[in-house]
Amino acid sequence: SVLFHCLTAKLLYLSHRARPGIQTAVSFLSTRVQEPDVDNYKKLGRCIQYLKETSDLELTLTAGDLGSIYCWIDASYAVHPDL
Repeated sequence: SVLFHCLTAKLLYLSHRARPGIQTAVSFLSTRVQEPDVDNYKKLGRCIQYLKETSDLELTLTAGDLGSIYCWIDASYAVHPDL
């Protein structure tokens, strides 16, 4: 449980600072830090594997005007079994 909590906290930091595409997954994992089960560990591993496989992706930020910043992400990584 301590390892799960520690890794989830690190993912939370990454999701806020550099990888907004994992925010949904990390927010789910954050609700499971008290009593993670085997499935939660698998989800944590999948999130870490995603980060390893997409480490070369760039975070692209654009601005339409000085008051708006837009971030484009693909949050549907390997959601279908046939991919």
